[in-house]
Amino acid sequence: MVRKTTSLVLALAAGSAITMSAAPAASAATAQDLVRLNEANFAKGACSTNSYGEVGFYSSCTGAGGHPEAWCADYAKWLWAKTGAQVDGLTASAGSFYVYGQNKGTLHTDLGYVPKVGDAVVFDYAGGSWAQHVGVVVQVYADRTIQITNGNYGDNASTSTVSYSKGYGQVGRSVFGQTISAFVSPVGLDQTAPAPATPPRVLAVQNGVLYAQQGGPQADWTPVTENVKAYKASGDRIGVLNQNNQLLVKEGDLQAGWSKIADDVVDFDLDDDTIGVLQPGNVLRTKTGGLDAQWHTTNGVTAFDLDTNRVGVTTTDGAFKVQEGGLDASWESLTENVSSFDLDGGRIGVLRGTTLYVKHGGLKERWYDTPGVSRFSVSGNRVLAEYNGKLVIQEDGPQSNWKPVADAPIGDFEVSGDRIGLLQNGNLYVKTGAYDGPWYPTTNISGFDLS
Repeated sequence: MVRKTTSLVLALAAGSAITMSAAPAASAATAQDLVRLNEANFAKGACSTNSYGEVGFYSSCTGAGGHPEAWCADYAKWLWAKTGAQVDGLTASAGSFYVYGQNKGTLHTDLGYVPKVGDAVVFDYAGGSWAQHVGVVVQVYADRTIQITNGNYGDNASTSTVSYSKGYGQVGRSVFGQTISAFVSPVGLDQTAPAPATPPRVLAVQNGVLYAQQGGPQADWTPVTENVKAYKASGDRIGVLNQNNQLLVKEGDLQAGWSKIADDVVDFDLDDDTIGVLQPGNVLRTKTGGLDAQWHTTNGVTAFDLDTNRVGVTTTDGAFKVQEGGLDASWESLTENVSSFDLDGGRIGVLRGTTLYVKHGGLKERWYDTPGVSRFSVSGNRVLAEYNGKLVIQEDGPQSNWKPVADAPIGDFEVSGDRIGLLQNGNLYVKTGAYDGPWYPTTNISGFDLS
C-alpha cells in the first residue's frame, strides 16, 4: 500500500516559499470561485503575500498592536468579499459571523440544516459577538461530512496558516475539539450546489481482495479488485498497482471501469486530481487534471508524497525538497539525508532517528521536535505517532500534549482528517471524530488506506 510514514534527518536549510499566482477576480459570485480562491491561498500565513499581491487578509498581519492577530475571521471575511459576498457588519471577531447571520436572516442553528459550500462555520459561540473560531465550508460530501478551510490554524497567530479540517457537518458536532454552533450563509454568493462529492473512503484487503467502504464506518464493504501490490484512495479516485507494475485508476462510483495510467511503476500516489508515479531510474512523473493530462518529469527522485498544491521528494543526492504552487514550480530544499516523510494539509513531518520533527504552514516555518517516536502520520492539525509502543495523538499545535489512542500491539496506522485507522492483530479499527471516540472493527484485514 502507498503509505509515507516518516524518517528524516534535519539540516534546517529551509528554502523560501513559493508565491502562488494571483487568482483572477470572479466574473460571477459563486461558491466555486471561493473554492478556487482558497486553493490559491492554501498554507499562507497572517503576513504572507496573498494571491492578489496584498499583505495578509484585512488586519491579519497588524491587528494586534502592529503584530499578527487571531485572524480566522479576517480570512473568512476576505474569502467572502473577494468572491462578491456582502461583508458589512463583519469584523476580526469570529462571533461577528453569528451576528451577521442573525441580522441577514442566514443563520442556521437547526440540526437538520445541511451546509453548503461557502457557508461560514462558527464554533463555540458564547454570545456578545464572541466565538472561539470561524471557518468556511469548501466541500460537502454525500455523507454530510464537510471540509472546512481555516485561517489562523496553528499554535499562534504569527506562525499559523490557512489549513483544512474535516468533520460531520451538523450543529452540535465537534471538529478537532471545537463544537459547531451555527452555519452562516453569505448574502450575494451563488451557492448552487454541484453534484454531491464522493464521501471519504476506506480501502482494505481481506483474503487478497481489495474492498472499499464509503459512507461511514458501519457502511457495507464493496469488492473493488484483487491481487494488487499497492492501492490508494483520494476523492472520487482509486488507484491500484497490479502484479505487472501497471497503475490502474478508476474515478467516480465504485462500479466505474479502470483506466491504465502508466507502466513500469515502482510507487504511486493520488491526491484529489493529482497523480504521481515513480518509475525505474529514479524518475518521478506527476500530472494534474484529467486521467489523460500531460506528465511533468523530475529526475533523481527516490521517494515522493503529494499534498494539495505540494509535492515532497527525496533525491539521489540525499536532499529532501518540496515543490509548492504547481507542478512546474521550482523545488525548495528543506533538509537532507531523509529516509521517509509525510505531507498533509499544510503540515510536513519528518523522523530523524527516534526524533519526530514537524512544521506547519509555510516552508520556512520552524521545526518542532518530539523524541522517542518510531513511526507517525500527519493530517491537518493532527499528528498520530507510535511512542514507546503506544499510539498517541497531538491535535492542538506542535507544542501541545500527546494523548493516548491505543496500546500495543500497534500495526499499520493512519490519520486522515477526522478519521483514525489502526491495524491490530489482523483487525482494522476506524474511528471518526474525537480521538477518544469509539472504534469500529473489521476482522481479518491485512492492510488498509484512508482517503
